[in-house]
Order: sequence, then C-alpha cells, then structure tokens
Amino acid sequence: MFAYPPPCSLRTCNPLDEDGESETSSVVVLIPKPKGKAGKTYKLVNHVQCSLEQLSDMETHISVIVKEVLDFSCTYMTQEQSKITTICERAANQYPDLLKCDSNWATLDIIKIILWNHRKGC
Repeated sequence: MFAYPPPCSLRTCNPLDEDGESETSSVVVLIPKPKGKAGKTYKLVNHVQCSLEQLSDMETHISVIVKEVLDFSCTYMTQEQSKITTICERAANQYPDLLKCDSNWATLDIIKIILWNHRKGC
C-alpha cells in the first residue's frame, strides 16, 4: 500500500531509453511543495506554473472527480488512500502538468481545499 500521502505512480524521475538504460540528460525536475497550506500561506497558481485559467480548469475537473469518488462526511485524513490515488491518477491523465509536482502535492492540496470548503458549507 502507498505511504500517505500517496506517491505519484505516474511520474518517472529518470526515464529509461529503449535498452532500459537511464537517460540522465532527460531527468524530470519536479516542483517541490511549498511550506504551509494552500490558500493560507501560498497560492497554488504561483507554484504550479500554469495560468489562473488552467488552474481553475484543473480545480473544476478535480472537484468533479472528488464528488464521484470521496465520502464528504469524512475528513481528508480518513479517506481511503486508494481513492485519493485514483483521483491523482485521473487528474494527471487529464492535466499532465500536475505530474511536475513532487508527490502529487498540488492535486492533494486541491482535494483538501474541496473537502474543507464542503465541510465549512461553502
């Protein structure tokens, strides 16, 4: 089972060529998670390296998936890890730029915000 939060199972930091050899010249540089909480101490749009419109589209898409997959009566920490991983994978399939974020931090932050806003009654 995955460690919590689930690691990004879709990214490769050192892609392999056809012979199975590591291509050191094509190492993917991942965006580290900023310190703090999204929306409180940092803004996602400043760190995800996308436009505000793209981020809004990502958030809308992830929100639809969250509504399909997660139980809104539970907090983020009590959700099933496999469901969180499913959301991360589906979001990354639609928005490959999310794979640039180390360990899915942007997707996880969006999920947390959606759950928080729902529990607050927003």
